[in-house]
Amino acid sequence: MTPVVPFMPCNSSIGFPGNFYMNARTFSDMLFEIGKSFYNQGFKLLFFVNLSISPEAIKAVLTACDDLNSLDNFKAVDPMPVWNFSKKDKLNAVLKKFNLNPNDEIHADAKETGALMYVAEDLMHTNIAKRLTPCCVNRTWELLKGNYSFKEMGSEQGYLGSPAKANKEIGKEYIETAASALFNSIMYIKQGGSMPELPLQIRMLLKMIDLDEM
Repeated sequence: MTPVVPFMPCNSSIGFPGNFYMNARTFSDMLFEIGKSFYNQGFKLLFFVNLSISPEAIKAVLTACDDLNSLDNFKAVDPMPVWNFSKKDKLNAVLKKFNLNPNDEIHADAKETGALMYVAEDLMHTNIAKRLTPCCVNRTWELLKGNYSFKEMGSEQGYLGSPAKANKEIGKEYIETAASALFNSIMYIKQGGSMPELPLQIRMLLKMIDLDEM
């Protein structure tokens, strides 16, 4: 396991203070150079663990993977976007148990807030979280309209979902579901499998993104 990369492209957070990011092409080139360094050291397989839903971030990582996969006997994979945009029956059942619509919980929502509550509740201002009103949008439709930032989607405070309804049960299921998906993806790729494609609407969106214009 390598150190976490602290900065990445994130047009989704543009307009909110305290959010720092880098150019998408610069990020993609940086990941390629990191991957090539592993290649030069004799590694054969590299996974980028990317949970961002910002389209230019996904495109940057996938572009780096494509470039790295041109190297002889080397494979780079970003498995988590497929999971991000897939149906999660058990997690969705837990959300519905607390009267939450899984399609509305997108970012800094009941899942992610619940995850922090489960792992390190002492880092949270729970009294503030409980006062946040839900902010619900159709993410796919907003992206297709060209609204890449959460502010453009209608978020006034940087979250999409219902952080006030977060709890440890939701957070535990979210973490365990994501961890299981990552583990299964790694084992599947190691055994010679290939990652399934992203949903059609996401692939169409990514085709419209030029990293040099982000």
